[in-house]
Amino acid sequence: MIQGTAAANGATFTGPVTLYRNAAFHAEAGTTVEFAGVVSGEGAIVKTGAGKVVLSGSGAVTLAGVEGGSFESSGDVAIADGATLDLSGVDFASLTEKAYPIVTCGGTLTGSFAAVRGLPENGDWKIRVTPRGVKLVRTSGAALIIR
Repeated sequence: MIQGTAAANGATFTGPVTLYRNAAFHAEAGTTVEFAGVVSGEGAIVKTGAGKVVLSGSGAVTLAGVEGGSFESSGDVAIADGATLDLSGVDFASLTEKAYPIVTCGGTLTGSFAAVRGLPENGDWKIRVTPRGVKLVRTSGAALIIR
């Protein structure tokens, strides 16, 4: 049972997770926090931190927001009404790839973010929503990597 915030650096939780109310799942930059058990309950998840949160157990979840990093689920993901995607902490100048997954699901993705914060106003990036996820996609220029 999680009520509040579940946070760890590089940990895997194997038991079932019951969300009785909304909960923040947090992962620091460069880390992955995995929940391998079945996820159920009435609450929604807010993904925080610059790292990755993975739900590898079965179960459909509701996502109330993403504040940095990425979120993966093996099941269905419903983006809640009024959910916010906050990219304010992203250093867009350091991004070298053409696309970055923000939300990935093994089932079906429904809904969309009501608000997106922190996206550069120059139009070089946009959010692309597909039946399996949400990606940050470069729309202009080429990623140039010199080695």
